[in-house]
Amino acid sequence: VCLLMHMAAKTSRRPTQCKGRRFAKVLSALLLVAFLAISGCAARQLYQDYLVRHTQAQLTQLHRAVSTETVEEQVNSDWSRGMLELNPDYVGWLTVYGTEVDGPVVQGEDNDEYLRTDFYGDYSIGGVFFMDCLVDLEQDGNLMIYGHMMYDETMFGPLRKYRDAAFFKENNVLRWEDRNGEHFYKFVAGLILPDTADDTEYIDFRQWLNEQDAETTQRMLEIVEENAYIFQPDIMRDGSEKYLFLMTCTNNGANRLLLVAE
Repeated sequence: VCLLMHMAAKTSRRPTQCKGRRFAKVLSALLLVAFLAISGCAARQLYQDYLVRHTQAQLTQLHRAVSTETVEEQVNSDWSRGMLELNPDYVGWLTVYGTEVDGPVVQGEDNDEYLRTDFYGDYSIGGVFFMDCLVDLEQDGNLMIYGHMMYDETMFGPLRKYRDAAFFKENNVLRWEDRNGEHFYKFVAGLILPDTADDTEYIDFRQWLNEQDAETTQRMLEIVEENAYIFQPDIMRDGSEKYLFLMTCTNNGANRLLLVAE
């Protein structure tokens, strides 16, 4: 009787033990697949970040190499310092002093063309700085340049520092170079704007691109002052000036950071 009871108890434990082992194997396999997937995504992201940095460094080196030419050599070279040969959509070079923002700007047929495309036309998570498609560069008026706020401080990533008032005031000079030469601007305001036009606080700054009269510019500045988290009227000039808008996303992706430079 004892022997039969022992055998019955041993037999009753076997299904439970087998199920436990199968569950452990399935769980281990799922965890391995998840680990490989996460590792693959992380590796892909790191590689994309590397490509953004590599491309940016390469273009900066090419641009600076031409900048060191003698005056006679520059007269015989094109205004783009060789950038137009690489990409006919090149429209200028943007430098924000005090940050790593320093690179070429292109302009596509629409604002999606270079959203995930680098200067060479290849896919890139960081894209390239691009001018709003509505800007008419022949007018020499207000401009708007877009760029991704990358977490690794590439592209417009450094612009997140302009949420700090002290940094804003100490690093407010930027340089824009186009076919008409060098232009120097100063940041006068920073705004956090909703991402969609459905939001009641949305402001369409594209309406103020290109040339504007003094009355329209004054109204624009009033709206800027009303909505800015920082506004520096003390460094602004009297009269109608040209403005450069830098637009990027915020860290949470729900809003947009807009820096206004005069």
